[in-house]
Amino acid sequence: MTKQNWDLNTSKKDIAKHLKEEHCYPYNDRRALTTEDFIFEHFPSMIRNMSDKECGYLSGERRKQFTDLRKLLQKTLKFCEEEEIPITKVLDTNEDDKPEWRICKPSREQLNYLKFTKWFASAEGYFNKAVLQENMLGEVDVDLLMEELKETIEERQKIRLVVKQKKRTKDEESESS
Repeated sequence: MTKQNWDLNTSKKDIAKHLKEEHCYPYNDRRALTTEDFIFEHFPSMIRNMSDKECGYLSGERRKQFTDLRKLLQKTLKFCEEEEIPITKVLDTNEDDKPEWRICKPSREQLNYLKFTKWFASAEGYFNKAVLQENMLGEVDVDLLMEELKETIEERQKIRLVVKQKKRTKDEESESS
């Protein structure tokens, strides 16, 4: 890993380029840095004279610089998102099973999985509220309803694939004309 010695005037583009080149590890890879570790490794001249890295103790001016550094990193990550640079911050657990933010690059499949789990939790909540809380159906009925829902979703996915394929074919034909 390369050591940097940046300051608050470092551009978002420079940091984004470095993130893309040096910190694109697979999702949940232990080499991904925490935000604090990233700051300590990449802005060492600004973090001198700190008494305790673990506690994050900072004097007034150092605290402001540290806060500004965190904001710069947040802006950089937002810039990466806007420019579709494949970097993301992912909430992960460390060795002590405590959650922490990590800078890493998940694959398309992992991002889709994260989106699906978020969507599924919402769908499950709506389903439970609409059906079970109103005592509309018993457990056996819920199982049948879930099976029907699954079949309906699969059928609609097939229809969407056909439509998407037709559109792709149409676009290819128009491009070749």
